[in-house]
Amino acid sequence: MSSFFMPLTIVSAAGYQCFNSALDLGYVPLPPGKYASTDRHRWRNAATSCFSAVILSVFAVYSLVSHPELLLQPHVYYTEIAEISVAIGTGYFLYDTWDILRNTGIFKKWTVLLHHVIVALSYYVMSTWKAEMGIAIISLLPEISAIFLHSRQVLLIYGFSKDSAFYRVHRVFNLLTGISCRLVPIVCACYLTATGNHPELHSFFVLLLPLMPPVILAINCTMLWRLLHSDFLSTKTHKVDFIMEN
Repeated sequence: MSSFFMPLTIVSAAGYQCFNSALDLGYVPLPPGKYASTDRHRWRNAATSCFSAVILSVFAVYSLVSHPELLLQPHVYYTEIAEISVAIGTGYFLYDTWDILRNTGIFKKWTVLLHHVIVALSYYVMSTWKAEMGIAIISLLPEISAIFLHSRQVLLIYGFSKDSAFYRVHRVFNLLTGISCRLVPIVCACYLTATGNHPELHSFFVLLLPLMPPVILAINCTMLWRLLHSDFLSTKTHKVDFIMEN
């Protein structure tokens, strides 16, 4: 592991929390109703998660464009920008885990917490051995989809109607990126971890690593089904719900 991974992870988590708290300073218009009072934490977390998704998407795409070896040699190629991206992503998972435990509770969002623990543990292991960085960056590509997932939540919090033209266009991009930028990279990560050789890792993690992507895939398939049912299949009006990112 590089000397900057843990400090950058902690700084990243603190930075997201600071962004969350700064939303209460009055520079951003408050949403209507309960999201400006009793459920304000849900609005702040949705906005912070959308902000994080933009940052991580930029880092993931830049890493792959500037270092295509991450795709060609995903098990052995290492670059600092990839580890920086992974550290910032791990920081977000720490922030979001703390926010959920503080404001929502472990039982209501246990699938999200499970996702965060699995991915954060995977990133820690990959950074420790400086291996599998290509798979780590591929697993960050779903953050592109997360931009639309979390902005969807922000739109509903601010009272946008699901029948509005803007929301109808948004939901199409939400579904398209959910398939192309979420399911496809996760399936690719499943294939790479199941078929690749991992000589750099401890034998325990060589056995554990291939089990992680299928769990993440199952969680994300459930999330996309909820999105599809809510925005395309159901004719009823649904309350704003939290949809997990990445």
